[in-house]
Amino acid sequence: MPVLNVNGTGIDFAFYEVKAKDMSLAELHFAVRDCEKTARMWPGELNESLYHDEGAVYSKELRKRLRNTDREVQQLWVAAEEMFEWISRLPEQHRPHRSVELEWLKAISEIR
Repeated sequence: MPVLNVNGTGIDFAFYEVKAKDMSLAELHFAVRDCEKTARMWPGELNESLYHDEGAVYSKELRKRLRNTDREVQQLWVAAEEMFEWISRLPEQHRPHRSVELEWLKAISEIR
C-alpha cells in the first residue's frame, strides 16, 4: 500500500519562517541543500513533502536576502553554488567533508 505524502501545516510554515529569520546566509544555504537531499533520499515517504516545504521556506528567505546584497556578493554566491554542484558530482570518496563546505559558506557570508 503506498504511503501518502503529508504537506506542512500553517504552524509548520510559521515555525520554518521564524527559524529562517535567525539563520545566517551560510546556514540557510546549507539547510536548503540538506532538505533537498533528504527529500530525494525518501521519495514517496511520509515526510518527503515536509522536507520540500521546509526547504522552500529557507530558499525563499535566502533569495530575499541575496536580492538585498551587493552584486559582488551575489556573484560570489553564484560561483560557490556552481562549485558545490561540481563537487556533488564527484565520487563520495573525493568530496570534502560537509563541515568543510559549511565553513566555506560561512566565510562567504561574512564578506557582507
